[in-house]
Amino acid sequence: MRSASPNLLALIPDAETGCGDSRVLEGIGFSPVALQPTGEGTGFSDVGGYGLQPVHAELDQPAALAAEESMRPKRETTRQADQTYFVSSQTAERLPLFRHLRWAELLADVLRHYARTEYALHAFVVMHDHFHVLLSPSRSIERSMQCIKGGFSYRAKGELGWKGPIWQTGFTDHRIRDEQDYQHHVRYLEENPVRAGFVPAAILYPFSSANGLFRVEGMPQRLKPHE
Repeated sequence: MRSASPNLLALIPDAETGCGDSRVLEGIGFSPVALQPTGEGTGFSDVGGYGLQPVHAELDQPAALAAEESMRPKRETTRQADQTYFVSSQTAERLPLFRHLRWAELLADVLRHYARTEYALHAFVVMHDHFHVLLSPSRSIERSMQCIKGGFSYRAKGELGWKGPIWQTGFTDHRIRDEQDYQHHVRYLEENPVRAGFVPAAILYPFSSANGLFRVEGMPQRLKPHE
């Protein structure tokens, strides 16, 4: 388990009470904005609550997307337990649903919740319209992703009042081969918010295992080279 760093989440303004210090968001590359679902499931309107959006509008989005595409894992036909996978999933129509603070918090909570029973969670990051996770499933990767995506959808409808679609169908996965492959994907995952221009350093992003606030498991012993 990684050592804890200062609790950034405690300093972010609460969507309901407004408690917290909004300067923290600005200091790590975010600006508090008002975002709520429109109700049609097609986007956001600027009313009520707090959300997150990048301050740096001049970000080279094509370059960031090109980097994302080059690392997108290829789907394998065998996805079993006793393996470790780098998995990605996107929102429906790439809607920036997780730009909203409450949405990002809820997905991070779902990832932690199922880590107790369905998989070992090694690393993760929640971006505005997708997430990446490095995990070792207890049963199968399909079962793990069903819990994450299905569990989040169920809670989003009940707790956030969302009635529109949330996820694109399916997911992409890459089976981790060895220690070098593992470390490569951890670095890619945790540097995602930096490449997107959200924060200057990975440790400053609130919804990632890089900040030390979330309990994650170390690299599986089977991936380490034999002495």
